[in-house]
Amino acid sequence: DELLCELNLVANPGYIHLSGGWQLTTHKGEILSLGGFTPSIGFPATQATSIQQVFVHAQSVLCIENLTTFHEFARAQETIPGVFALICALGNPSPAVRRLLRLVPDQTPIYLWADLDYGGFNILSQLRQQVSPDIQPYRMDIATFEAYAHLSHPLSQSDIRNLRHLCRRPELQDVHPVIEYLLRRGLKLEQEAIDHSSP
Repeated sequence: DELLCELNLVANPGYIHLSGGWQLTTHKGEILSLGGFTPSIGFPATQATSIQQVFVHAQSVLCIENLTTFHEFARAQETIPGVFALICALGNPSPAVRRLLRLVPDQTPIYLWADLDYGGFNILSQLRQQVSPDIQPYRMDIATFEAYAHLSHPLSQSDIRNLRHLCRRPELQDVHPVIEYLLRRGLKLEQEAIDHSSP
């Protein structure tokens, strides 16, 4: 499915899930202000190629790996608008998601919130390679893991092997201590286990 998505070959048109102060400008000069759609909106992924400019009415952008977490976090931040503009990665970010993220102005910080496991840190690696090396992890640290360690799951042999491979990637050097900690503990944590009630 991911390979077909990279080639823009999909059985049914998909959607990019957005929340917050997104303003998109098309190649025709049309300005699409999405902030009024609360708590979120599904933007047609096929239309992403027509977007030429992105402006964000928020302090930063937060890319969230899982859809359930995205929806819960979007509802939670309705009481404190302007902190994050949210975008859901739906696992490994599609070309359409990566395109929108590349159009975010350089002065707007981008964060990734993903599972504390191979998949989550692999997404961070992909985004740093394909979008911006400045993308930072959010709630993907040892303190967060420890706060919810009672909800963690054991690493499989495949998890261990894959996490060790991530430690060889130079773009992940700053998170190597977290990955090594997971390996020592032999555990992983899904973001659904983490409290979403506040940014």
